[in-house]
Amino acid sequence: MDIIEEIKKLKTLLDQGAISHEEFETLKQKVLSNKSQSIKTKPQVSSSSSTQSKLNANKNSNSSNNAIQVDGETNANGFEAGNEKTAKLLKYCLWLSLILGFVFAGRYESVIAFLIALAISVSITLVISGLIPKLNQRNFLLGVLLIFYILMVFIPIGGNTSNSSSEQTNEQPSNDADKEVRDFIISNRFVDYENGVAFTLKFSDKNYGWFGIMEMDMGSCAFFYQYETKGRSINLTFDSSNCTTQGSSTTARLNSDNSISINYRGQEFRFKPL
Repeated sequence: MDIIEEIKKLKTLLDQGAISHEEFETLKQKVLSNKSQSIKTKPQVSSSSSTQSKLNANKNSNSSNNAIQVDGETNANGFEAGNEKTAKLLKYCLWLSLILGFVFAGRYESVIAFLIALAISVSITLVISGLIPKLNQRNFLLGVLLIFYILMVFIPIGGNTSNSSSEQTNEQPSNDADKEVRDFIISNRFVDYENGVAFTLKFSDKNYGWFGIMEMDMGSCAFFYQYETKGRSINLTFDSSNCTTQGSSTTARLNSDNSISINYRGQEFRFKPL
């Protein structure tokens, strides 16, 4: 029985008056002395076994710590290796982003196209490299992005297609008369007055070829056409305008009095050289 329980029972007997205070003290001392003797005579096996258990536990703990440390080093080495591959792919993608910007600047003949292409490609690259936590997924997506950038560099998507048009139409005039027409419209500016408003035509060559750009100013709107001369006929293909009104492709003609006639949306305009 536990020593505390025995003393509690003796105290209960004392409180009930079953034993006197002297008897309580005598019995208490007896209980304490018996408990001390039993503790002294206990075998040392339990102590030594407890010590051995503690040693085994410490050994197991050290083994676990060593295993965790090895695993941590392995993971760290793998992470560093993945980071090296990511860094290479990231560098290649950023270089291709710069090249892609120059390519689009050439296609669209605009600095804005360069800035937009560069900003979009760099942003996509940084988002993928920064927000994808898993190395394998991140490196895979960067590899796909790298291939996409290479295709965008070499495959002509969008931009100014006038170069391809020039390859098809950039031919020498068939005779001197065609050359005279060509030289005349380029070297002159033409005007037509409608209700007091001056409408003007201006022709410019493109890469010294047998085609170019015609600008037709009609009040507050300017219309741009790609043109090609065939004798005194001028084929006009609508390109763009600076207002909401859209133009349409048509045909102009250089008349014998050196004026140019254009039928625009059912209305005949006659432009005279200035």
